[in-house]
Amino acid sequence: MSPTGKVFLAKLRWELDPFSTLTLPGYHEILVHQTERRPFGRKGNVLAGLWTSLERTGCDGIVINDNDVIIDPHDHRTMMIAVQTDPESVWTAPVKIWPHSTQDKSWSWCHGEHQGIRNQVDTNSPIWFGFGFTFLPARLLDASVAAGLAEWVYPWVDTKVGEMARSMEIGIRVVRNGCTPKHINFCHWQS
Repeated sequence: MSPTGKVFLAKLRWELDPFSTLTLPGYHEILVHQTERRPFGRKGNVLAGLWTSLERTGCDGIVINDNDVIIDPHDHRTMMIAVQTDPESVWTAPVKIWPHSTQDKSWSWCHGEHQGIRNQVDTNSPIWFGFGFTFLPARLLDASVAAGLAEWVYPWVDTKVGEMARSMEIGIRVVRNGCTPKHINFCHWQS
């Protein structure tokens, strides 16, 4: 299937998250329901359902903006330009994630060269990525749905989609040119 130039813009919103009132022009709020059994919701199920409903529309993929990541108009524009240059690759923005979210000792990047190892090395050749602000291409979404995306739960959704991208040899690229989204889950940080 050749690229269409159409991209679905999704703002993932957890219903019990204190940041859930933040909205973005042009982005569709996708609610991830939380339950006692699944306090982080069923992110994989939500994404699989979303993609299944979109796949016949000819979208090249989905831009995901996680609820705790803030983007500005420049970040959005830069992501869209990157996607237009290569709609077959994953595009991930360089987002610093904070210890309150990761339980690490310091901040780390939301992408990296070594699976499962978060660090402060900003690379242009990541093999893993989080969904902070990321584009997932149609081919990857199709394969992920077929592989069971609907059953994948946090925190393994991002990891399994990344593993699927690598196994399919889909490029994982970092958006540059001043794209600097902010992870706002930094409560209780210390200077």
